[in-house]
Amino acid sequence: MILKRITPVLNAPVTISCHTLAWIRSGHGLLEVDFKTYSDVEDRLLFLSPGQYMKFIFGEFDVLTMEIPAEYVVKSHKL
Repeated sequence: MILKRITPVLNAPVTISCHTLAWIRSGHGLLEVDFKTYSDVEDRLLFLSPGQYMKFIFGEFDVLTMEIPAEYVVKSHKL
């Protein structure tokens, strides 16, 4: 699992292909998750599932993400 900084493309859906932690460290603007709009997004941690919908509508955001491999999620359920 690698932490990486992303620069969101505004008004474009983000493809979530595996379980992902997204930390919006700072920023302002509008974020849409599962077609619900949020404006208070600074210093938020999101846990996103494969196929979940997310879009940065407008603003400036400092975002770090960590993708969690499916094998890890499956193993964790067995604990």
